[in-house]
Amino acid sequence: MVFVTDLGTGEKPGLGWHFFGASGFEGGVYSDATEIFWIIALINSTEPLNLDTLEMIDNRMRSAAQNWRREQDPSGAAGGAGATPDAHRPDGRLVRWFISKEGFSTGAAGHLARTGAYTSNYSHLDLIFDNLLKLTRGDEQAHHGSDFELVIPIEDEAELIAARTVEQIARAADFDQESINQLKTALVEACLNAAEHADSPDRRIQMRFTVTDDRLIITVSNKGARFDESVYQTAGLPGSVGRGRGLQIIRALMDEVRFERTDDGASLVMTKLMKQPES
Repeated sequence: MVFVTDLGTGEKPGLGWHFFGASGFEGGVYSDATEIFWIIALINSTEPLNLDTLEMIDNRMRSAAQNWRREQDPSGAAGGAGATPDAHRPDGRLVRWFISKEGFSTGAAGHLARTGAYTSNYSHLDLIFDNLLKLTRGDEQAHHGSDFELVIPIEDEAELIAARTVEQIARAADFDQESINQLKTALVEACLNAAEHADSPDRRIQMRFTVTDDRLIITVSNKGARFDESVYQTAGLPGSVGRGRGLQIIRALMDEVRFERTDDGASLVMTKLMKQPES
């Protein structure tokens, strides 16, 4: 993959979706014959996706993909204004991938299998991410001295995406399970705190994960954030009941917590030290 782009989002009661496009070359061979386009639907639903809902999402995704490919190839080689992307093109240049949080109903899964689309749930996505990290760090060497970035929207349950991400990064860096659980809880609280105090025009939270030899540093920030620093400073002190409870939890779980002011907002920086094996 050499290019990934956001193709838009949508939601209905109990259902949300996010489309992505990706383009690249199979086998690392840069030629027209090996060029490939992926269109991906990340679906957050409260129950397995049924056939009617799947067809609605599929139609919207095809439309988004058609517009994207037209932008990639204005000359019309991608099919022209009236064309519909076809997952069964002879050159195999277009692949569809549906990732549903709660999986798929029998009818929906059968339909996708017949049309040649890929299907996954969020657990599969975690496993893929974990294995990609292992490929980049090698089997015996932890992935130290690396930065990872994540951007999530300010919406219900989006913080769970951040929790899954830090879990995979910390596991790849050989943190123990107790520390991983503490990292997940602290990051969820940080995301909720950022969303509560945000005045961000883009309604997004940015995260950076920095792995070194002995620690994991997490920076949570968003544009327009105006954290109440007095709440942070007094959290956990006498008379502070009900104020800054999330920050109190973060401070109890992490080894170091601090605020950093930025030109367009603020950042919360949290550090977790890796436990050293007992001699």
